[in-house]
Amino acid sequence: MSANPTDALQRKLDLEILRNEILRARILMGVFLLLGGSLFVTGILLPERFANVTRNAISPFTPLPFFGGVAVFYFFLGRRLVALDRRGGRVPLFAQYLNAFIETSFPTVGILLISSIREPGVLALNLPPAYLYFVFIILSGLRLNRRLCYFTGAVAGIQFWAVALFLTAKAPPEMDPIIGAMPFNIVKACLYIASGLLVGWVTDRNKTRLMEGFHALAERQHVTDVFGQHVSPAVVDELLQSQASSAASQSREVCVLFFDIRNFTNYSETHTPEEIVGLLNRVFSICIDQINAHNGIINKFLGDGFMAVFGAPLSSNEDTANALSAAQAIHEQLSSEFPDVQFGMGLHSGLAVTGNVGSAVRKEYTIIGDVVNLASRIEQLTKQYGSRILISSDVLERAARIESELPERVEDLGDVRVKGRSQATRIYRVI
Repeated sequence: MSANPTDALQRKLDLEILRNEILRARILMGVFLLLGGSLFVTGILLPERFANVTRNAISPFTPLPFFGGVAVFYFFLGRRLVALDRRGGRVPLFAQYLNAFIETSFPTVGILLISSIREPGVLALNLPPAYLYFVFIILSGLRLNRRLCYFTGAVAGIQFWAVALFLTAKAPPEMDPIIGAMPFNIVKACLYIASGLLVGWVTDRNKTRLMEGFHALAERQHVTDVFGQHVSPAVVDELLQSQASSAASQSREVCVLFFDIRNFTNYSETHTPEEIVGLLNRVFSICIDQINAHNGIINKFLGDGFMAVFGAPLSSNEDTANALSAAQAIHEQLSSEFPDVQFGMGLHSGLAVTGNVGSAVRKEYTIIGDVVNLASRIEQLTKQYGSRILISSDVLERAARIESELPERVEDLGDVRVKGRSQATRIYRVI
């Protein structure tokens, strides 16, 4: 997990912007190839109409250098961006502004070229190049920067206003006032600026939602990293709602369950690594499902076993009963599906300190306390007593508050000396 989620978000945004720039370059290359090709085909197939519209001022080949040149510009721009993407680079902000200015100027150049070959030149203000501004304004949203959208709209509006001012000044007196009047063109210039503002607003709204989604995923991943890969979705959702505050170090009542596959060393000697991993995955899959179903988490795997905890980081006030129910469900399902697999489980309830242990780079949610050590020792006793589930008197006492029939389903093994402890511990076998 990245030490700084904000840096990860910025890298993701930079990558998205770069790939959007590649997409824009390809789209615009296609647009100008289509426009140039359409004019050329029209001039070839409908020469009289083409000559009438252009008043014989140009041939079908005349527009090709302009449209072809712009398409070539976007072709090489796209290749440069692809190379930058492969190197893991990012598009400098200055380059984005410069490119926005250059490409938004293409319609302006087109208007001026048409006005120079067709009289009166003011008519060029109402021909297709004037509407290309909208293409660039709309596609500016792919840059995921509202200021670039505003900039593109402003460049389009100002350039069109300047060109309109220049061409209307040379308009003949008999020119239609709607076409040649400056107020009408000022309205169009304002429309370009307003379009940039609108696209910028939409872009900013979408970017905000994208960032919120990323932060939600990052937070979910953080919870998973801290509490382990095998936390149920319900637990993750509840931790997210509480902003994972339960990860803070604190003392709480928990029930710890240790699980171990017996004689696994002998099994490993007679089976291939693939068979060993396959068995572990199938057994652990059953165990994980049952632990999750009973509101517990797998805190850590221990080779051919694991440690599960109930009551941390979240508690249901029935944690010990849930742990015992999970153990019984695991026993029932494994005994049915894998009758040859021998295993044991030990459970103990008590006070523990829970919280994150580690550095800023890597942390682990850890359960610390005598409850963990004793639960492990009780699990080891399952071999001595030939039992699959052993529990302490604390587990029996707490679980019996929920399950009134529990005492009838356990066998008292008496006080047992547990390795590493001076005092005896009362142990029960779950029947």
